[in-house]
Amino acid sequence: GDPAACYRVAMLLGENGGIRGGLPRDDAIVEARAWMMKGAELGSVDAQMEVAGSISDGSSGPALADHEARCKMALPWYHKAAVQGHGVALMHLSNCYMQGLNGVEKNTKNLVVGVYYLRQAVEAGEKGAACSLGTFHCSGALEEVGVEEDHAEGFRLFTTVVDDATANNHVR
Repeated sequence: GDPAACYRVAMLLGENGGIRGGLPRDDAIVEARAWMMKGAELGSVDAQMEVAGSISDGSSGPALADHEARCKMALPWYHKAAVQGHGVALMHLSNCYMQGLNGVEKNTKNLVVGVYYLRQAVEAGEKGAACSLGTFHCSGALEEVGVEEDHAEGFRLFTTVVDDATANNHVR
């Protein structure tokens, strides 16, 4: 199967609730989740992000009351999307590794990994990552893991976000 087609079928079933396809709403949701999982397994980055998000928020996957346990189960799907360069997935992994979230131990080694993911997210165009990395450069808070205090670099990162927003008429 085509991973993108699986994702599109899942989205259509989920959005329309199966009404147009003649499926009862609950059946359409089950069918949509199956198509989404198939798309994720076949490598659709969008499906991987949907699967990760729905496991994290508890709308699919095992019925776990513990949010931390759900997020830990979602982590492999974020990894799969990050490998494909998905900016939000990279930012999510950066947060997990830097803050010790979702089953990731908080230590210096993982802080280095988190900074790596943060830099990758910046390269992928993730604006929030650019702001975070700019803040770390300006504060010097992460010098022990290779983010040198460098106000010029921090300013450069901030201005790229503003320049992009201005070019797209997001800032007036």
